[in-house]
Amino acid sequence: MEWYGVEVSDGILELGIEEPRIGDVEIRFIDRKTGEPSAGATRPEYVARHLKNVKPGKALHGRMLDDLNDLINTAGLENANITWNPRRDRKPGSFLVDAVVNVTEKTSAGFSGGGGISAKGLQEGGLSALIANADYFRRNLFGRCQTLTARVEVSPNNLSSKPEIDVKIQHSDPWIGDAGRTSRRIFLDSDSSALDPVYAVAERDDALGDDDAGLTPRGDITDTNLGAGTAAEALGTPTKGVFVKRVSSGVEYRRPLAACWTGSVSATYQRASTHDDLKQPLLHDQYGAPLTFSGLAHDTTCNILMRFVYEGRGKDEAQLVVSADCDDYFAYTRHPAKDLSLIHI
Repeated sequence: MEWYGVEVSDGILELGIEEPRIGDVEIRFIDRKTGEPSAGATRPEYVARHLKNVKPGKALHGRMLDDLNDLINTAGLENANITWNPRRDRKPGSFLVDAVVNVTEKTSAGFSGGGGISAKGLQEGGLSALIANADYFRRNLFGRCQTLTARVEVSPNNLSSKPEIDVKIQHSDPWIGDAGRTSRRIFLDSDSSALDPVYAVAERDDALGDDDAGLTPRGDITDTNLGAGTAAEALGTPTKGVFVKRVSSGVEYRRPLAACWTGSVSATYQRASTHDDLKQPLLHDQYGAPLTFSGLAHDTTCNILMRFVYEGRGKDEAQLVVSADCDDYFAYTRHPAKDLSLIHI
């Protein structure tokens, strides 16, 4: 603020104060290494949409700091600040300051790789203990503040020439551009895991308890319901484990509804299949029980989830989660609710 007049009359001091207002707004990108202005990859309109209180003609307000924090957290920037330049040739009664929004972007892309040893692989021996992974991320995709991440994990298999390959891909958009600040997430995941703890193999007939008197284990698992020509039948080699391969994909939309309230809706598709060590489809366990609900080589499900979350802050810090989801394959609908409250002791 600036004083433009002082009057004293009858012992009363009157101060004339002029409130500055924003003139022009410029978005300037700063190089993160040199600190000098540079060409940015982000489209200026995707920065300006976060600055609700930094617009020409508006008065300076403390909420501008909230706009900057929202810009940094949502748009995935490294830093953002405002530099004020008062106009020297201003007219009396018109106090304008030009705003320069300095934006520093994060690294746009990156790649990393690594490896390790799994505990389960050490028990099996051989190369199955080794795990290799590669990660790739891309920030500010197409200059729209979107993020793309991808991960590939590979582990060899002692009994098969085909390694286990798991892939995870995710694309997120923090703001799709609507007035409700809706965010979107699209994902594709594939995961492989062993079912040995569930479908264990009895080594001897006397290993069965009294409750399993009517069951006849086959020792190692050998599937005989896939018809002639399977690898197990051709080689006469029983399989030694049950594995499940899950491939899931979906999309999720999330947006703030009211003060402390957030809503989200998501749709997920999943395909699960079971196989043996040789990567051959496996439909039955050692006792002849089916491993899939459909009786086919894979099960597919489609799930729709709607969720509402309330998060209190301060003294009333608490969280309330109300959701509803339905599944087309199992034909069920659930309406769970969960309440978490913080108790100060």
